[in-house]
Amino acid sequence: MIKYGEKISLTKLDDNRMAQISTNKLNIKRNYYLKYGYFRDDIIINDKNEIIDGYSTYVLAKNFGIKKIIVKREGGKIRRKNK
Repeated sequence: MIKYGEKISLTKLDDNRMAQISTNKLNIKRNYYLKYGYFRDDIIINDKNEIIDGYSTYVLAKNFGIKKIIVKREGGKIRRKNK
């Protein structure tokens, strides 16, 4: 089950996966964010805060200096984080 709505610090996410992301994909997502002010795609993490999906969104969020982002957590309970 995937839970939605947890806001988590980007520094708490495990980015060891280091997925290959095409420049074209990053540019499309970057332009969307600049136009609309939010990311269209979510970051999905597991209970160990490892990124399962949404690595490109994570990379762009870090590049834009975003400190916290709402994620979907696969399985388990949502743990609320304060700002």
